[in-house]
Amino acid sequence: MTFLTSLRDTAVVARFHLMRSLRTRSAVLLCLALTTVSTGGAWVFVQVLQQFESAAARALGVPVTTKPGAMYTVLQEREEFVNFMREVVNSADRVEWAFSLPFLSVTHFWLLLGTVPFLAAAAGAEVLAGDVKDRSLRYEVLRSGRLEVVMGRFLGQLLLVFVAVIVASVGTWTIAMTCMIHQDPVLQMSSLLALAPRLCAWSVPFLGVGVAFSQIAGTMNGARALAIGTTIVTFVAFGTLNSPWGRDLSLGFFRHVLEPLLPQEYMLDLWGPGSAWLLPAGLLLLLGLSASVATFPLFARRKL
Repeated sequence: MTFLTSLRDTAVVARFHLMRSLRTRSAVLLCLALTTVSTGGAWVFVQVLQQFESAAARALGVPVTTKPGAMYTVLQEREEFVNFMREVVNSADRVEWAFSLPFLSVTHFWLLLGTVPFLAAAAGAEVLAGDVKDRSLRYEVLRSGRLEVVMGRFLGQLLLVFVAVIVASVGTWTIAMTCMIHQDPVLQMSSLLALAPRLCAWSVPFLGVGVAFSQIAGTMNGARALAIGTTIVTFVAFGTLNSPWGRDLSLGFFRHVLEPLLPQEYMLDLWGPGSAWLLPAGLLLLLGLSASVATFPLFARRKL
C-alpha cells in the first residue's frame, strides 16, 4: 500500500466515522454534554457578573439593571473584579487580553479547558472498543488496514469534538444574547469561534489516550474508565509537580522528562492574542498522535 493510498483510506475512514457518529446517539450525547456545561457555566457567570455590577452601581449611585453587561467596562477599573478575572485566567499577565474579549467568551474558554479533556478521553474510548467486541471491525480492516482504521477513526472523532465545541459555543452565545444587555452578537460569536480551534487542539492528547485504550480494552466501559482515569492522573501529576511541595522534590532528570509529556504543560500557552498559540497546539497534536499509536503494536496482533 502506497503512502497516498494510505492517506486516502484514512480520510475515507474518518469521513465514514464522522457521518456514522452524527447519525447515532454518540454525537448527540457529546454535543449535549458539552453544551450543557457551556450553557450552565455561562448562566452561572452571568449571575456572578450581575452581583459585581450591582455592587458597582450602588457604589456609584446609579440605577441597578436587571441584566448585566452595561457596566462591564466600568468593572475593569475596579480592583475586586480585576482580582476575580485574575483567578479566572489563572494569571495577572493574561487579564489584559481577557478584557478585550466579551466576558462570556473568556469564561467559556477557561471553563471548557477543564471539561474538554474528560469528554474527549471518553469519546476516544468509544472509537474502536465496541466494534472490536462485536467483531464488525474486521470488515473495515480488510478494506483498508489497521493503522488506517485507527488514524481514520481518531481523525473522525477529532472532527466530532470540534463540532461539539462549535455547538457548545452557540449555547454560550444564546445565554449572552438572552441574559445580558449591550452585547454585540457578531463580536460575541466571532470571539467564541476564534477560540474553538484552541479548545479542539487542547482535546487532542486526551482523545489520543482514549483511542489508545480503545485498541486494547475488552469493553467500551473498560476503555472509558482507563482513559478518564489516565486523564485524572495527568492532572494530578501536573498539579503535584507544580505545587510548592513538588517543586521542593529533587526529581532532577525525571522532572525534565515527565513535564514535556504532560499536556497541561502547554495548556496556559493556548491563551493570548495573535498566533503564538499555534506552537503549543502543534505540540499537543504531536502528543495526541503519539498517544493514539502507543498501543498499536498490541492492536496489530489482536485477533479481530
